[in-house]
Amino acid sequence: MNLNKLKNWVTKTETAYQQIENYFKNGSFGVKFYPFLMSPCVRLSHQLVVKFIAILSIFVGIYYLFGEFITILFSQSSLSSYVTHSTLELLQPAGAIIEEKSIHISPLAFTMQASFLLQGGVFAVIYLLGTIQISHRFRLFAAICAILCSGGFLLASSVQSGKLVEHGLQNLGASLTFLVGNLTMIFAGLGMSKEQFPHLKRYSLVAGMIGVLAIVLSLGIDLHGYFAIVERLSIYAIMIWEIRLGFSFLEKVFLLLKKLDLIERYRQLIALPTISSLEASQDQSNKALIDLLATWLND
Repeated sequence: MNLNKLKNWVTKTETAYQQIENYFKNGSFGVKFYPFLMSPCVRLSHQLVVKFIAILSIFVGIYYLFGEFITILFSQSSLSSYVTHSTLELLQPAGAIIEEKSIHISPLAFTMQASFLLQGGVFAVIYLLGTIQISHRFRLFAAICAILCSGGFLLASSVQSGKLVEHGLQNLGASLTFLVGNLTMIFAGLGMSKEQFPHLKRYSLVAGMIGVLAIVLSLGIDLHGYFAIVERLSIYAIMIWEIRLGFSFLEKVFLLLKKLDLIERYRQLIALPTISSLEASQDQSNKALIDLLATWLND
């Protein structure tokens, strides 16, 4: 009985979501608000938002990779920490207790905390304001995963000194965070156009599946010292995806500018008075049109 109620709720939710998406996607919204949407101010604002999301996406991906590198570089084990310590362990400040032992992995643990905090603050924003514009299917599932991933990053960044258990509940929470992050990639990739973003679509699907497999293996199998490596496969897949996503957004802005430029040129052509008539009083010269075309060709 409860299962039937759950199925009915899921069906109603999916139907309501589809109706809302159809309103925005199938023209009803565009017809009503077309004059407003085509105003120069709105178009410029849209371009600026996409550019901002693109730069933000590139920045947070690079910042995480760089922040982890700096944290590890100044750790006790230096670069070998990539193999010996999980990301959650690198988050712990000096004096944290793991398996009843006080640890001092790195004096720059706050750098990792800042990386996780930044990811938690912007991961869902990047999807909801950016990725959703180039991914047109499975949006609801991807949005839920993106929000869960952001929440997981925020919770992980808030873990401070205390008694932790290696590969315990805290690591489980971090792994689930990376899992839904990779699921976001997969759902986003499934919704992307193969013609417009072939490389990003392929990367989203392949890297997302590798990341999910890595997390499943780390949760289900005792990896005997390889946990940190396998875990990072899933994390780096997300970070590299964010960087590639940002460059794809910038490509989208460039294509949008070309499209808007073409529309503007059509407007200029239509606005030119070029009437040809047998009556001299109504006949107008085509010189202005020829000069405009010549200017475009010179550009």
